[in-house]
Amino acid sequence: MQTSYQADSQLKDLRQMKLGLSRMKIMMERLGNPQNTIPIIHIAGTNGKGSTLSFLRSILCQAKISVGALMSPAVLDPYEVITIGQTPIAKEEYDACLQQVEQVAQKMAPDFPTPFEKLTALAYVFFSQKKVEIALIETGLGGDEDATNCYGQKNQICSVFTPIGYDHCSFLGDTLSQIAAHKAGIMRHNHPAVIAIQPHPEALQVLLSKAKISKTDTFLVQKESLSIKQEPNTTKTFDYAFLSGLSLSVLGDFQMENAATAVTVVKEVLIPYGFLISDESIVKGLKDMTIPGRLEMFSPSLKLTPQKVFVLDGAHNPPAATRLRQWLDQSRFAMAQKWIVFGALSDKDYQKVLHIVLDGYEDSIKAFVAISLTSPRALKAQDLLQQIPHIFSNTFDKIPLQTSDNLAMTLNRAQQWLQQTSEQEQEKIVLLFGSLSWLAQAREWLIKQMPKA
Repeated sequence: MQTSYQADSQLKDLRQMKLGLSRMKIMMERLGNPQNTIPIIHIAGTNGKGSTLSFLRSILCQAKISVGALMSPAVLDPYEVITIGQTPIAKEEYDACLQQVEQVAQKMAPDFPTPFEKLTALAYVFFSQKKVEIALIETGLGGDEDATNCYGQKNQICSVFTPIGYDHCSFLGDTLSQIAAHKAGIMRHNHPAVIAIQPHPEALQVLLSKAKISKTDTFLVQKESLSIKQEPNTTKTFDYAFLSGLSLSVLGDFQMENAATAVTVVKEVLIPYGFLISDESIVKGLKDMTIPGRLEMFSPSLKLTPQKVFVLDGAHNPPAATRLRQWLDQSRFAMAQKWIVFGALSDKDYQKVLHIVLDGYEDSIKAFVAISLTSPRALKAQDLLQQIPHIFSNTFDKIPLQTSDNLAMTLNRAQQWLQQTSEQEQEKIVLLFGSLSWLAQAREWLIKQMPKA
């Protein structure tokens, strides 16, 4: 019997994902329904799920509350998708729980559970064994028919909805209303829902309509209640929910919105629910939270002036690309020389992602490298380069276009370019974005080579 994580190496391969809860209900019942022994906060959305979960987890850890979390995809360690506190599940515990799940799954012919369904079952078994006070559960795909949505009504503390946009349209539908309807399916009758700032009114309307039908109290994060401040030569801070001077370690104004969603969950749901969480725990939890692969900055030398950096971000769909572009436009690197490294999966809207992030920056881009990925769903690097003329408004004729199947060599060359000097020294940025499947390797290389900025 296979008992290692690698036995299910493509846990979120969409080709293997099948919506519907019939397999989960059978499997969980045969496992003793461990999911019905855990208080659950269920998080759905298109972007910001992982960040919102991570903010919540950090706050709960500061408050000394036992918290489990299921989130994906993994960036550094395949076991990091399941955590107790901030600690990933140990391989031995993973294997023991997987063995329990496999003993049931292998007897479910011909409709065997998918890898993601087995991962979800494994997480619920593990959290039940650990008797966590709260389990933070991120949906895998959609909501109503997602494998994570197999628990009983009484087990939900609340549902949380991060910003909803277009993603996985072949599974969830071509309109925002259809996509939002799937995600709204995690609501439970008479259990509260926290709704983040929604960029699309039609998605918000679907959530509010579902909440009304479900007699669900809703707590909306209000943009006008979020005040972002920046004094000269200081980092940005923000005020929210009667808390002032809040600061984050992660980059991007959008992370302040994700943090505000987490604070709303704490203030409007968890504290009234009976959990003891101080303002000090909230402030420190927000400040301490970091996310691998999300607007991470690395510098060959922190003493370089002006700064020259690598920035790594897992923007792989249009909403995430929009947030990366917003950060880039507002940052000191908007006018900097840019070296671009990009790799994506073929089933993503990579053309729109590239257009959003890079259109208009053509004059400052000094190189564009398309990375070849090993995934069977990977977009071929040469195919990507052939699409470049159709993606951008301005000509790319003067920009060196390259392909690479050697990531380390590409990063070495990018570092050499970054450290080159000239008479008119200016800021430089190597921007790596796209699929997390290769960014994990890039991040590992960066950590070995240089400090975080």
